[in-house]
Amino acid sequence: MPRWTEQQQAVIDARGGGLLVSAAAGSGKTAVLTERITSRILDREHPVEASRFLVVTFTRAAAAEMRTRIRARLREALAENPGDTFLQRQMLLLGQAKICTMDSFFHSLVRENAPQLGLSPNLRGVDDAMLTKMTTETLRALLEEQYLMADHGENPDFAELTGYFGVENDQALSDEILSLYTHLRSIPFP
Repeated sequence: MPRWTEQQQAVIDARGGGLLVSAAAGSGKTAVLTERITSRILDREHPVEASRFLVVTFTRAAAAEMRTRIRARLREALAENPGDTFLQRQMLLLGQAKICTMDSFFHSLVRENAPQLGLSPNLRGVDDAMLTKMTTETLRALLEEQYLMADHGENPDFAELTGYFGVENDQALSDEILSLYTHLRSIPFP
């Protein structure tokens, strides 16, 4: 059993509501959350069924690792008590727990409530390739519009901006805009 810091133990033991855990990479968040969740599932006085958990991560890898670790901890408990129907049930219910990325959670929320939102139930998400294509096309259309406006004297700021990057090829400008866009998407309040 790992030795937890005071802050980690506080996260594991916290009860009475939702919890947001934010810490640096490599600080043990996954291990702490795994312990928190399994301790809640295995608590015989006040158990929380495995299917009742919502664990939202930023990456698919983190979500998969979290599910794998929780399953491993439940298997350990089941190996110690092989005939325990409570533990067997929790192992089955773990498959129903929402342990996913933020994107997939919100996508499922929208899909499940599509009719109430006036959306098609056949709604599908955008994969990385489609998102890149859409971003590139949108940027190209925006630049075309801005060039037309600059040609008509309607946007002197854009004309000045293009002067920094060279008018023969707008690839440098496009690259800079996409770089800035990517950076802004990575910060909490862009």
